[in-house]
Amino acid sequence: MAIVYRKRFFSFFNTAILPIHAAKGACGALGNWAWISAVQYLPLAESSALSITSAFFTSLGGMILFKEKFHLKAWIAIIVGFSGVMLILHPSQKVFSFYAFLPLISAVFFSASSLFVKRLSQEDPSQTTLIYLLGFMATFALLSQVHTPWILPPTTDLTKLAVVGTSYILTQVCLIEAYTYAHTSFLAPFKYARFPMNIITGVLFFAEIPPTTTFLGGAVILLSYAWLIRVEYSSKKKISASKQRQST
Repeated sequence: MAIVYRKRFFSFFNTAILPIHAAKGACGALGNWAWISAVQYLPLAESSALSITSAFFTSLGGMILFKEKFHLKAWIAIIVGFSGVMLILHPSQKVFSFYAFLPLISAVFFSASSLFVKRLSQEDPSQTTLIYLLGFMATFALLSQVHTPWILPPTTDLTKLAVVGTSYILTQVCLIEAYTYAHTSFLAPFKYARFPMNIITGVLFFAEIPPTTTFLGGAVILLSYAWLIRVEYSSKKKISASKQRQST
């Protein structure tokens, strides 16, 4: 970023809402910690299916924090979606893994981080948000090394880490721009794209064949949110039609 914006890089550090940037950075760091931990212990398909619940958390946050309208049918969709989560978690099993909650924890923090963008975009440019996000995430990530000695990654892993870092920066650029100009409830469903992509990745590269409950739970979550989108669309259509009648 210093290279791309070298002529005005330091001007992006000007902000009057530094605590909010810090909160977003903390949520990003915690979300990444939970996600990285999850994929170490769980199949990609299961982690992905549980993480797409972030769409619900984002929609709820938009309703509570930004007064975006929510209806009874939307609550029904969320309850149905939660039943899909329970299908994937299958808590009735004799051995219930704590690691199954890590994708859910990640979803909560990533949703909070996304919602902070709506607030930050009202006062700061996207470059300021991105610079502080990466800076605070690095700072909070270093705290995990307090009790654990730092181990320099082997040379063979440095290229992979560089790809991960570059991909993450590009992802954040797209997310920040998207949440600046669009409603949270509209953007949330796009998170579902990671579900089929992670299933394919898990099968091709790690020979992970998801159980039937993962497919069923993922399908329930997807269908419930598809219904939620339809409810929101119908509601906006009615409001638009009502305003047209009033204007005429």
